[in-house]
Amino acid sequence: MKKIIRLRRLNICQWQTLQTVIGVAVIVSLFLLGSCASAPITYIHPSSDFSAIKKVAVLPFSNYTQDLYADEKIRDLFIIELLAANIVGVAEPGEVYRALAENKITDIENLGQDNIRKIGQTLDVQALIQGNVQEFQIERSGTTPSVTIALSFKMIEVDSGVAIWTTTVSREGTKFITKLFGFGGANKSKAARKLVRKALKTLIQ
Repeated sequence: MKKIIRLRRLNICQWQTLQTVIGVAVIVSLFLLGSCASAPITYIHPSSDFSAIKKVAVLPFSNYTQDLYADEKIRDLFIIELLAANIVGVAEPGEVYRALAENKITDIENLGQDNIRKIGQTLDVQALIQGNVQEFQIERSGTTPSVTIALSFKMIEVDSGVAIWTTTVSREGTKFITKLFGFGGANKSKAARKLVRKALKTLIQ
């Protein structure tokens, strides 16, 4: 009888331990399956000399999303964060549009060497920055909103026409605290700002 009682007590303890382990595993799983911001994928040209770049022009970004103004939103955020970082001068957006119009450049994604130099000379900049907005949306799974954003940026040296810096950043999912407790909400602007800052850190470092 004593052996049976001990066995029952041991099973109760084991069950309580198992419940604790399962609870922790569920919380960890929610965290991992929640808001997932992947590490930036970055390339820096081995012979690039960023000290020679004093001023850049941020070109209009390309938009592959259903948000008609996603490119403008991300470009504005990028310029603001780049200025805040205080690492390089930035040409005024209005001046960039005028330079593109003066040189009759409409295809921003496929700039040839001649057009790159024309823009650089017109704006007196040493590098151009291109950007792509690949994902920029909020989706709902039940009552929980989920933010999905994917951005890529490229810096092209005017003199050589070579891409000296490229990076891609993305975020997909819902914050852990939102998924667990149902509050906190999804905010595309805040999430995008964090991603832009993460992208610029790869340039500053």
